[in-house]
Amino acid sequence: MPGVDSHCVTVLDGKMYVYGGYMPAKAELMNDIYSLDLDKLVWEKVYSYKATDKEPEGRSNCAMVGY
Repeated sequence: MPGVDSHCVTVLDGKMYVYGGYMPAKAELMNDIYSLDLDKLVWEKVYSYKATDKEPEGRSNCAMVGY
């Protein structure tokens, strides 16, 4: 996973999910979702925005509900 800050994180079923953030190295806002398997310590890209997608707004946030 690239170095990001200002992102959202949640943990569910042994995985940590990271959404969005800012990548200082590229001066770029992110609209991606990554997961980290907390047992195996393996990152996976869950979702990646396409160049045609709109960048997230500065007020973007993350909410997750498990049931």
